[in-house]
Amino acid sequence: MTLWNQKYHDKYKVYTLYGKTLIPDRYKESWKKVKANKGSAGIDRVTIGMFERQLDQHIRTIIRSLRNKTYKPTSVKRVEIGKLGSNKKRPLGIPTVRDRLVQQVLKELLEPIFDLIFSEYSYGYRPNKSAHDAIKQAEKYSKQSYWVIDADIKGFFDSVNHNILLDMVNEKVSDGSILRLIRRFLESGAIKQGEYTPTDIGTPQGGVISPLLANIYLNHLDRRLEERGYKFVRYADDFLVFCNTKKEAEHGLQFIQHVLEKELKLNLNMDKTNISYVSNKFDEHGNRRPERRDVEFLGFRMNKYRVNPSDKSIKRLKDKIRQETRRCWSRPVDEMINGINQITRGWGNYFKHSATKVLFSKLDTWIRMRIRMNLGKRKVRNIRINKRYTFISYYTHPNINLLDMGLITLSQVAGYPPVPCKRA
Repeated sequence: MTLWNQKYHDKYKVYTLYGKTLIPDRYKESWKKVKANKGSAGIDRVTIGMFERQLDQHIRTIIRSLRNKTYKPTSVKRVEIGKLGSNKKRPLGIPTVRDRLVQQVLKELLEPIFDLIFSEYSYGYRPNKSAHDAIKQAEKYSKQSYWVIDADIKGFFDSVNHNILLDMVNEKVSDGSILRLIRRFLESGAIKQGEYTPTDIGTPQGGVISPLLANIYLNHLDRRLEERGYKFVRYADDFLVFCNTKKEAEHGLQFIQHVLEKELKLNLNMDKTNISYVSNKFDEHGNRRPERRDVEFLGFRMNKYRVNPSDKSIKRLKDKIRQETRRCWSRPVDEMINGINQITRGWGNYFKHSATKVLFSKLDTWIRMRIRMNLGKRKVRNIRINKRYTFISYYTHPNINLLDMGLITLSQVAGYPPVPCKRA
């Protein structure tokens, strides 16, 4: 058996973990998180509400089957969702509510064991770490570097090798029953439009335990980068590597490609993998350097000097606002404003630490324009001219009136002072 990460941590293993999956109270606590995450029904069409009505009975059935070693995960429901800034779609596997509950219990048992051995520069789906922490670290490194490797792993969640992954789990957990249970989840298969597809490789993107398994798998890449002294930031399967020279970056890309292909059986998407220069076009002597190119990471666009929301993130915000302010909708104004507020709160809180006041002000102006277009469509009269109907708005809607309706602006979310405005 290959020793993947054992040299980086103590040789202590957990041998008796399976018995902890047979405690009813664990399932009741885990259920709170499964319920809070919501999610749609799996292939069995059992929803969160339906499962909760017979929760105690379901827990007893799960524990009995686990004790008898007869628990068999249900195949995931395969759906496709749109990718940000692209017409392409990515597959998503939706487990049944029952499997989500068992995965949540398993995750809470395994996470404290493996989180201790993960690299400090891995930020995705870990306790007390967030995307904002990853961005802060990337911003710090970008100010110290001139070149950035923006690597993209081709179909990571669909390409994870099961044997390698279980070897990595076995380095810390030597409990055959736990390993068999994980393998059953990995090999449960997927069903799309009634057609069954086996899952000999990969881990379902959408499963509760998948992010933890992804971190276990890519922890080997983290450690190999640390061995070579590279500065990097990783969030799940998205990562940046920071270098001082182009030659160092080229060697770094070759090293990453070697580790992924030869050791982890993964491939880089070379169409999306770039080496970018993130500093000035000219050096201190006035000599021309390569054109600066911003790097996109976790929805942000960054270079050596600033971090802002990416164009794709701004487009996604506008698409959501357009959906909420469609002029053909006749729903109540309060409902529309509440829908917009939910979008602006989420987007604004995520980007407020990096965006400029000018950008937020421009977006607020655009959002108010969309609201005025919707409101103007409601209060109109028809004038027949040349057999056509022309719509004329009776009212205008100053900024203060929109605020009186309860509109929350991005500037408010970011804590910028309000723009003075007169009441109509």
